[in-house]
Amino acid sequence: MKQFLVLLGILLLCACSPYQTAGALNNAVITQAPSLTAVKPENTQRTNTPTQFSSTLTPTSTPIPYCVHSPLAGEDLNGLKEILSNPFDPPPFGQDGGHHGVDFAYFTHGDQTSIQGLPIYNLLSGYVAANLADTIPYGNLVIIETPLNEIPSELLSGLALSMDPVPDDPNYRLNCPTQVFDFNPSLDKLSIYHLYAHLEEPANFPLSEYIECGSTIGKVGSTGMSSNPHLHLETRLGPSSITFNNMDHYTASASIEEMTNYCLWRMSGYFQLFNPFILLEKINVTKP
Repeated sequence: MKQFLVLLGILLLCACSPYQTAGALNNAVITQAPSLTAVKPENTQRTNTPTQFSSTLTPTSTPIPYCVHSPLAGEDLNGLKEILSNPFDPPPFGQDGGHHGVDFAYFTHGDQTSIQGLPIYNLLSGYVAANLADTIPYGNLVIIETPLNEIPSELLSGLALSMDPVPDDPNYRLNCPTQVFDFNPSLDKLSIYHLYAHLEEPANFPLSEYIECGSTIGKVGSTGMSSNPHLHLETRLGPSSITFNNMDHYTASASIEEMTNYCLWRMSGYFQLFNPFILLEKINVTKP
């Protein structure tokens, strides 16, 4: 009986104790925020914090006209979205798969019955970094370099680009010459490189020539590894003042220099892909 009375008393005390409501929990002070860990896929060597160039680089103090031009004649941003035939699908460092840029193609579009021969315009003012003919996979190509410190502050802050640390060994999934590992450029100054591929005819620009925004680069073709006429557009961040005299890999006659340039451009991590639509979203001129 005595044990029963003691148990009954304990139960009554528990029933009368106050409980914490949802409102009280919401008003509680959190003294330690949870930590989040970002994991980079498929490449464990890229462990450092990416560099944010929109805030760390100082644009030139010289006033520069704000100009991002559509790469295709007569097409604004909405028109480019309508004719996007192959989207951006970047591979990890060291690999050559995926899709390194965006493709624009059509058979009929508005008043146009074919994209073949449509003029191609320069996105951003810059300097010719490559002008190559009959390459694999690009066919006839032009690469223009636009140094970040020559981009107007309004545009640079709007792009908010960043570049991941370059891995010491990207674990190449392709036979790349050992000379690739000797490439050690300064990353203190960086540029946007924009590549235009499958041009109908080889361009005629000397290396380092300055090309204004909106200037004609060539015409849409189907050269290289292309099954139909289209413009392939790539955009990358990389070390400034680099030019390419050649670039090849998938032909039996490819030289060591050609393969080295190919691996550096497409897989090394020194020229890092970003989605061209980051630039295309800033188009403010659609016709020359």
